[in-house]
Amino acid sequence: IENNMIKANENMMDQINTGIAAHLQNMRRVSDSMYYDVIKRCDLADTSFDHDMNLLYNENKDFLVSIVVMDEQGELVGAMPLSTLKKHADPSAQTWFQDAQKTIENIHFSAPHVQNLFSDTDSRYRWVVSLSRVVELVSDGVATQGVLLVDMNFFGIEQLLKDVRLGSN
Repeated sequence: IENNMIKANENMMDQINTGIAAHLQNMRRVSDSMYYDVIKRCDLADTSFDHDMNLLYNENKDFLVSIVVMDEQGELVGAMPLSTLKKHADPSAQTWFQDAQKTIENIHFSAPHVQNLFSDTDSRYRWVVSLSRVVELVSDGVATQGVLLVDMNFFGIEQLLKDVRLGSN
């Protein structure tokens, strides 16, 4: 019985691990698509940037809260679907922004937290897991650094964990 319980718990943990890895892989895929298919192919002065960003968001909106691009000072370049920063929001002071700029060659994942950058017309508190990375932005032919932020709805991961009942006997 004990061996069966251990095996069942191991199988459940493997399933949870696979589910969480799939969610994080989806975030990475959206990040890569945003960077390589939108940011690298568009000049920020081009009107197609917002349009392409919107298309990518809409293709993935079932598990995303937002996609955000900031310049190296933390000024908003583009965001979908929320686009109005809260009055006292300082993106450059946020951990995800600083982590991305510290090690520019890495992709960074945050712990779950409440999205606190944007004013939400629904006045909802959205729990998210954030992916951030440094990106190269081009505007009128001039390249600068920026930060890409992808906020995934934590609800999907929460649902994976909600019904976990590990054997305790």
